[in-house]
Parts: sequence; structure tokens; C-alpha cells
Amino acid sequence: MTFPATVLCAAWLSWQATAAPAKKPPQGRHYLLQWDDLAPLISGAQAKLQVQGVRLQGRVLAIEPDALVLEVRKSSDRAAYPRGRAAIPRALVREIHVRKWRGNTWRVAATTIGAVIGLAFGAPLPAVAVLEGAYWGPLIAAIIAVPPTLGYLLGREADLRRMVITIEDAGRPAASPAG
Repeated sequence: MTFPATVLCAAWLSWQATAAPAKKPPQGRHYLLQWDDLAPLISGAQAKLQVQGVRLQGRVLAIEPDALVLEVRKSSDRAAYPRGRAAIPRALVREIHVRKWRGNTWRVAATTIGAVIGLAFGAPLPAVAVLEGAYWGPLIAAIIAVPPTLGYLLGREADLRRMVITIEDAGRPAASPAG
């Protein structure tokens, strides 16, 4: 290898080592909750959790006194937790990452604002294009379509609620009913 090629390879490798993304801390609000307080917050929500080294992702169907019932959509170990309904024992659940929608207010508002902006800028362009004798069809379509699309995406992010829930009594068994 020649000297410049060696220098370029060394520079590229050192850049690759430093450009690797650092592991991000979990995003969202952090909560420390008792098992009995979970149901109103996470029922029906999208959840990610780790159970005995297996990463699970899916929709929370129910919170029972002794288990978390999850519709598993993704699993890092399909033999232990296949797709479908799974009851995860209460003692194994330590932390849950939850994504839940808070209505659609911001999606509707931001999409509407984007549509108004797109039409305000895009509507006069056909007249200008005719005067210049140019065909601006795709450009005009993009100018009209991009703002509402961006508005929807921004509104969707605003409507999304992220939570990281740590179960305070994860190691204790469910309380037995007094009888």
C-alpha cells in the first residue's frame, strides 16, 4: 500500500471508531410504580421490555395480579416467547418502556396548518409556470404535499407519550386474597 492510501485507511478507521453512536439513555418520562398502578397507564399501549435476557415488544392486553399479558409482536428468542399472546410472570417484569397515543389533536392541527401553508405557496405557481412556458407539475405537487406531510409527522410526535416505568415491587409475589 502506498503512503497516502495507508493514511486514508487509518483516518477512515479512526473516524469509524469515534463516529459509532453512543448508547442513548431511554427517552421519555420515568416513573416508579407499584404493580397495582400499572393498568390505567399501560393497558392497550405499545410496550418494550426485557425478560430474562429476552427482548419483547408488543401491545399490553391486560395487567393481572400475577402476570402482564402481552400480545408479542417481536421477540429476540422465538422459542421462549413466540408471537401471539403471552403471560409474563409478575416477578420477571422489572422495567417497561411504553409508547401511548394521547388522542390526535396535534396530528389534525399540524396537518391542517401544513395544508394551508402548502396551498398558500403552491396555488400561485401554475400561473407563473404558464407565463414562463415551463412545466413545473412535480415541483408544484411537492410544494403542496410536503408541508401537510411534515405537519402530520410533527403532530404525530407531539401526540405520542413515552414512558419508562420501573416496577417498585417486581420481586414480591402477588398479594393473596384474604379468606
